[in-house]
Amino acid sequence: MRLAKVVKAKAAPASPKVELIGTFFSIVGEEPLITILVSCEDEKWRELLQSPFGFVYNRFIKALGLVYEYDRTFVPGVMIDNIDTAKIMISWLTRTIAAKRYTIQYIRLGSNRAENVLATIPIDDTSVFENILSDLKEVVGGQK
Repeated sequence: MRLAKVVKAKAAPASPKVELIGTFFSIVGEEPLITILVSCEDEKWRELLQSPFGFVYNRFIKALGLVYEYDRTFVPGVMIDNIDTAKIMISWLTRTIAAKRYTIQYIRLGSNRAENVLATIPIDDTSVFENILSDLKEVVGGQK
């Protein structure tokens, strides 16, 4: 009788990912700003900064985030789970639509240093933001 020998394969070590520390939506002066705070290795930092991204909105759980092509599991964003957060997002969306742009501030924390990169993103078609704004205004009864 021949028995098959069981060999346990070792998985290749996973490459370190970008660790999301926080995401903040705010208005600084008149500029709509998204701040994304991360911790990661140099290679992942470059991938993050070079990756195309898009917005994703879940109207059922009221979550707004950015989804990146290089890693679709990395989704910095915000849960809009109370009226105060909804009002902040209404202000952010209103200003973004009016300005037809927003700025992303990427901050990478490392051991003994921090890096900061700003990118201003122009918007040609504001309809996605207008739809999200309309949905959030319903949540707060049309209040700003």
